[in-house]
Amino acid sequence: MLSYTAQTGPAVSHLFGPLESLYALVYAEPPYNEGPEQVARFREGLPGEATRPGFTLIAADEGGHVIGAAYGWTMPAGTWWSRAEQEPSREVLDADKFAVMEWIVHPERRGEGVGSELMRRLLADRLEHWATLASDPRTPARAMYERAGWRQVATSVLPWGRPWTFWSCPCLSSTSDAPLRPRRGCEVPRLPTFLKEQLQPQAKGRARRRPFSYLRRLHSRPVVAQLGDRRHHRHRCCYCSSGLGRRLLSMRTVVLSLIGASSGPLRKGWM
Repeated sequence: MLSYTAQTGPAVSHLFGPLESLYALVYAEPPYNEGPEQVARFREGLPGEATRPGFTLIAADEGGHVIGAAYGWTMPAGTWWSRAEQEPSREVLDADKFAVMEWIVHPERRGEGVGSELMRRLLADRLEHWATLASDPRTPARAMYERAGWRQVATSVLPWGRPWTFWSCPCLSSTSDAPLRPRRGCEVPRLPTFLKEQLQPQAKGRARRRPFSYLRRLHSRPVVAQLGDRRHHRHRCCYCSSGLGRRLLSMRTVVLSLIGASSGPLRKGWM
């Protein structure tokens, strides 16, 4: 059974071995083509990274085997990747950022949502408002970053000639007041029949004739929806990927808000 665990600080030492094995498998692929020397350097750096402020690791485990992992630590306000040729916006530069140092999934388990779930858990409820990572632009991961809401903000060419890109995105911090905005190209799902029946009799005016116009309006304008004390964020769309009932909004919350019944959300870079 697939499970996810969160570890902080030196407590992750028991995962260093599995992480090394997973790293060797992932980075042996093109365009990295890394060998034993690079893998050994990665293993030697793990203890030091685990002691950095804000260090957090999420591991995906199935049957006692680590099939995916993502980790990072806090990059203080005013600092940025030292090899980046451009700086991000002042909003990003002047804030604490969560630097994602690794985000890897076993080659045979890709395309199953493991990677996206690792990152969702890693960035959820962070104290930092922004996350950043460094990546090789030649990898297919670029498309995944863009789908997940990351935006390229800087580039670089390493001393040995390899190009590099630097990305940022807002974290899913529950304390942020950032508004909800849909992802480009996403669609509003249809309401189930039983909810249409509940909504139609209570709606008034235009809502009675066009009940879904309010869903579209809620979906497209900046709005903060109530779900406990959580506020949802501008790079996440409550309807994308995981459906209404799972990640950000429950269907009941959406319907109640419409009818007015509710009271009112990689390593590979250097510093």
